[in-house]
Amino acid sequence: MRNIFNLLIFVFFSMISQTWAQDSIASIYLIQKVDADKIVLRWAPSTAGAWHSTMQYGYKIERIANKANSTERNSFTTIAAQVLPWAKDKWQKEKLAEYDDYCIIAAEMMYGKKSKSATEGKLLQRADDFQNRYTYSMMAADFSAQAADALGVRYVDTDIKPNYTYIYKVTSLTPKEIYPIEDGMSIAYTTSIDQLISPSIDHIESGDHLVHIFWEKEQYEDVKYTAYYLERTEDGKTFERITKSPFISSNQFGPAFNKYFIYTDSINENYKTYGYRLMGISPFAEVSPASEIMYGMGRDLTPPPVPTNIESTQLSNHHMKISWSYGEVEAKELRGFLIGRSANVMDSFQNISPILLTPDSRSFIDENPSSLRPNFYIVTAIDTAGNYSISSSKYAHIIDSIAPASPIGLKGNIQLDGKVLLSWDKNNEEDIMGYAIHFSNQVDHEYAAVTNKPILTNSYLDTIMIRTLSEKIYYKVVAIDKNFNYSKYSKALELKLPDIVPPSSPLVHNYTKTDQGILVHWINSTSDDVISHLIYRKKESDDQWTLIREQADEGVTSYLDNNISPLSTYFYKVHAKDDADNISPESTIVKVISNDVKLDLNRLNLSIKLVDNKALLNWDMLPDAKYYSIYKTDNKGNYYLLKKTDASPYEDKLVVQDAKYALRVTSKNGIKSEFSEGTSLLNK
Repeated sequence: MRNIFNLLIFVFFSMISQTWAQDSIASIYLIQKVDADKIVLRWAPSTAGAWHSTMQYGYKIERIANKANSTERNSFTTIAAQVLPWAKDKWQKEKLAEYDDYCIIAAEMMYGKKSKSATEGKLLQRADDFQNRYTYSMMAADFSAQAADALGVRYVDTDIKPNYTYIYKVTSLTPKEIYPIEDGMSIAYTTSIDQLISPSIDHIESGDHLVHIFWEKEQYEDVKYTAYYLERTEDGKTFERITKSPFISSNQFGPAFNKYFIYTDSINENYKTYGYRLMGISPFAEVSPASEIMYGMGRDLTPPPVPTNIESTQLSNHHMKISWSYGEVEAKELRGFLIGRSANVMDSFQNISPILLTPDSRSFIDENPSSLRPNFYIVTAIDTAGNYSISSSKYAHIIDSIAPASPIGLKGNIQLDGKVLLSWDKNNEEDIMGYAIHFSNQVDHEYAAVTNKPILTNSYLDTIMIRTLSEKIYYKVVAIDKNFNYSKYSKALELKLPDIVPPSSPLVHNYTKTDQGILVHWINSTSDDVISHLIYRKKESDDQWTLIREQADEGVTSYLDNNISPLSTYFYKVHAKDDADNISPESTIVKVISNDVKLDLNRLNLSIKLVDNKALLNWDMLPDAKYYSIYKTDNKGNYYLLKKTDASPYEDKLVVQDAKYALRVTSKNGIKSEFSEGTSLLNK
């Protein structure tokens, strides 16, 4: 539907208001309705002053007619040179009062008695009267086509053709110098017939001998209604109009319901179903088709009597008995009771009764009252209609004498600076206030408090002296609840103090020089926590000490250093290392000059055999030998180097009967021996 009812809806309390009167220039609001054989125009001046002036001068109506889809544009032509309200004698002659009540209202607003007093108070009264006459006149025009004709704000154009577009202009004939009023304009398309759409009821809410009918103010974009009729039925067939006059809603439900029109219907009997349907009234005084029927009923909303004499009695550490009084007569229409509990005397009550208590119940046992927070109880009575009443609240205090469980999961570590970081698992009890830390230097001695007040977290940073004769420290933790009940001690935590004291120094008391090397002797450190002794060596020409042995066996107190050079000066010292990797001060340092290397060639036992036409040389290995040089005589009897080897035997494939063989040994220290005695196959 094209642009129909898009303009002003003329209702006295909302659409025609003092806002219009405050406009700098008055105007004419024009709307139209397209029927198959006519176009109906309705207009209204925007201010009371504009209405009053046009009652005398009237309106001119002009029209442009253009064929649909045509590019031709015609000019305005006058179709009504002057439209005036009916004269007073015409109202009497035509007997408009016989038509409807709104004609009577229109006649009264135009020709009724007016106040003429000029006093200050009367002037304000006259202004209000002037505004009210204008408002009620426009309302009458909305609800009655005859009243709109008589007021001169309606015109029916029957000279129309199909497939034409009509542009209308309504002009006030009041001279501009007297009262300037802007023209009103609208467009009508005969290709689209305007039809009223049924409004719809959004929902119905029940009251006590009441029902509240809700429908949205803005149901359709193109259709707006001035007012409504509501009808009621008991059998779904016969309807009674319960709004004898057009209904215009005022919202008594608050801002949350601003989007709704609301009508309240009083009914005689609760729980009886009634059907309701809605019809809208357009600004052209036409009534829309009825909406679909929606059903509702009144309900008993009278609450039952309030439970009284609420009492609380503690039965045990975690049980509270709630009792109350209630009349036997009142209980006959009762469904039952619910018990609520909260930590706040005023609100936030939660239902703690697992089911609705029976009407004859007069007590309830709360098995989980809080020992941490206040306990406020209420008793709610609920009747068979679902109405309820709530008692005043009752305070109950839990006396808690049960100690919390002992803390578990205690663990910790000690840092070198003496800081001890302790932690444990949080207790599961809701009323834990904190924890107390205790310590002792012996596991079976009395434990002393570390803190003078409970700590709130499940961790603690303690500080202790590291340089002490005690090697261990023991901790226990106690949990404390908000009623100052103390748990038993946790299991003791044993922590070993960091060892920062080095062991005592060992003593190098002797050494022995042998052909095999230098044998160093020492006396072990006297400290109990020593795990090894470290033997260091330094050559006279070196700047740094070299670790040559870590001896973990405390029964071994000497070490043979055979990786030395002959006739060299060496220094030796020994350190002790404890189980914390602390290193003792150095022992006494001893200075030793190594022996010259002696290689005993008599121990070689060189032998030569002829095996498969090859000379096979065998000899005994010397302990200090690094390798052996094999020499052989040539045909002139001179020795030349045949082979260097680090192991026996050696096979010479070139056999010379008169040739001799000799060995020269090079020690591990690079010392070369003399030549062994020459040996040949002839000798063997």
